Amino acid sequence: MTSGASKPTKISKDDILGNFPTGQLRLLKKRLTPLQSAGMKIVFGISIFAFLALIPIMVMWFSDKPSTPDIDLSSITDTQTLANATKTIELYKTANEVAADQPQKWFDNLFVKILYPLSTLVLGYVFGAKTASETNNQPGNQ
Repeated sequence: MTSGASKPTKISKDDILGNFPTGQLRLLKKRLTPLQSAGMKIVFGISIFAFLALIPIMVMWFSDKPSTPDIDLSSITDTQTLANATKTIELYKTANEVAADQPQKWFDNLFVKILYPLSTLVLGYVFGAKTASETNNQPGNQ
């Protein structure tokens, strides 16, 4: 049985850029303003802090996570053993939820309620301030 898929073709950047007429494709390289540069450094620092804060949260979750119960389904022959297996699985689910509860609260409080809004605030201010200054500096807006 042969598959109808052909071998992938390797495409170079020159093949892609060659489809544009010469001179039509211009790459604009603009340096960041001092405000943008400071904002990016702040967001980079927030990102590093977020990564470092995530490590202990994950370690706590992995260390508190209960191990999977060993249940041999082939050895279940009567209803009492089945009931015990079902109870064990339910207890495992409950223990897993309890173990994940505290790390989820920490993640929610730190990332969702603090770091994500802070990053959005900094980036919004930095790039919004540049857009506003560009709009005010255009001819006819003075």
